[in-house]
Amino acid sequence: MERGRHQLPDGAWVEAGSTEVGTRPRFSTVPLSAPFVSAPVVLAAVTSNNEVDAVTTRLRDVGRYRFRVGLQEQESNRRRHARETVVYIAWEPSSGEINGRRYEVGSTADVVTHNVHTIYYSSPFDLPPVFVGDMQSTNERDTSNLRYLSKERESVDVYVDEEQSRDSETRHITETVGYLVLESSDANTEATAIDYGVNLRSDASGVAPARPGRSAPRGGADAALQTVGADEGAVSFRQGGRLDGGG
Repeated sequence: MERGRHQLPDGAWVEAGSTEVGTRPRFSTVPLSAPFVSAPVVLAAVTSNNEVDAVTTRLRDVGRYRFRVGLQEQESNRRRHARETVVYIAWEPSSGEINGRRYEVGSTADVVTHNVHTIYYSSPFDLPPVFVGDMQSTNERDTSNLRYLSKERESVDVYVDEEQSRDSETRHITETVGYLVLESSDANTEATAIDYGVNLRSDASGVAPARPGRSAPRGGADAALQTVGADEGAVSFRQGGRLDGGG
């Protein structure tokens, strides 16, 4: 999706862009080019590599006119990081079709914690859809990312996973989660290209799954939630890296 503001065939508005973000101040304000009817769902990620330490993005104060974005390293590191390029997509909450494939964009209430929370789609998909999500709030400062435990035709189970470089505590207070789901043509899709311009690459998900053998969330170190990338002036989705050496 090219940078700028776009209206989908069903009338929904989407804005794609980029900004430079550091850790001083902790959060940077990003104005939207025009107000949305209601607060959009924002998906954001770092696409530059100006410092060797791994970093993830956090969002807060997502509204009709603007949102705020910041950078987080693992908790054992100093809370400073070089300025990085962050790209984002702000998508109006909506549902419809893009070239014959269903999509849905929405958000939860402020209810998602370290415990599993089920997000139900407005109606079931024929196959488990591609799922991309991002926390829309930063109610707790501990470095964390979003994971899914299971993903089905009608729902997905997600939770907030804190990394453990400084301590083993992984309890997390409530956060709001925004998400985009897109109809998949193959249950084992590795890459799904939507002709309208949204490209996704994953295991049919943009959010990191729970690590092998885990039946319930216990905290972890992989930061794969941040799934938006940029190529030649376009915005696509990709999986992220690792916050620390845990496995």
